[in-house]
Amino acid sequence: MIKTNRRQFLATGVGLAAAPMFTYAQTWPSKPIRIVAAYAPGGSIDAMARWIGKYFETAFNATAVVENLSGAGGRIGTQNVARSAGDGYTLMVTSSAAHGGAPAVYPRETLGYDPIGQFTHIALISSAPIALIVRADSPYKTLADLVKDRKQSGKAVLYGSGGIGGLGHLSGEMMGQHLGLRMEHVPYRGSVPAMQDLLGNSNLDAISDNLSSHMGQVRAGTVRILAMASEKRFSELPDVPTFAEQGYPGVIATSWYGFSGSAGIPPEIVARLNQAVNTWTQQEDVRKFILETAMTPEGRMSSEEYTKFVESEIAKWTAVVKESGIEVE
Repeated sequence: MIKTNRRQFLATGVGLAAAPMFTYAQTWPSKPIRIVAAYAPGGSIDAMARWIGKYFETAFNATAVVENLSGAGGRIGTQNVARSAGDGYTLMVTSSAAHGGAPAVYPRETLGYDPIGQFTHIALISSAPIALIVRADSPYKTLADLVKDRKQSGKAVLYGSGGIGGLGHLSGEMMGQHLGLRMEHVPYRGSVPAMQDLLGNSNLDAISDNLSSHMGQVRAGTVRILAMASEKRFSELPDVPTFAEQGYPGVIATSWYGFSGSAGIPPEIVARLNQAVNTWTQQEDVRKFILETAMTPEGRMSSEEYTKFVESEIAKWTAVVKESGIEVE
């Protein structure tokens, strides 16, 4: 008779329990991979989703299908992924809107998903600093000019953004908290109308928005950036200082794109996806595309690091919302 002691029995049991998961990870993918773009076709997220899908077809020898599920500022598509099975076949290109600002602004019942618990966060693709932008003919040549004028007059800074509860809105409130200025927000239905109003000699003092939406005007010289909310200067605009350089190290705000999936994806598959997305991000043509959209290529974080990054972003914006008293219906 073969005798098995308790330790051997438990070890065998654990091995048998792990075997199906190991086998599943080894055979993945065995069917088409669905990549959700939570915005309409034609935008940056849609372009990245399709490009990554094409790369996956080569890297994993599998079919990848991009599905555009737009609506509610990206929440419709994000909710769809949150409710999907964690089998590695439902993935998405996400952003600082869906997994940074929105969770800080909206109640969970309105948001419709748990930004951490219902997702597997895989990799950070790119990032871009939020910028404080004024007209080229603005009397404020530097950030110090603006701060000095408003502290002397006591007037609020009238700033525009692409919408209530967006990263531009939240960043403007963050700026006010650190600069010691009153900020009065003027929301627009997107970045384009905000810029149009600024250039139309409205009463706006500035725009707080992601740099990538306004690089055309920056390059044309019709606007000036007073400061960028990044840790270091943007490589494509080396002459533009950061808030930190001008005495405000706490003003760090970036818009970003990342790659995530539904919760519960096996670690072995997550590791393969992380490696694939990071490798794709470092390709020369991809890096060129990202830089041309005024973003910085990332593609260096592990899945664990990216998850911690998402958690820190939600915590940061939640604190800003709480201090500023922002409420979104």
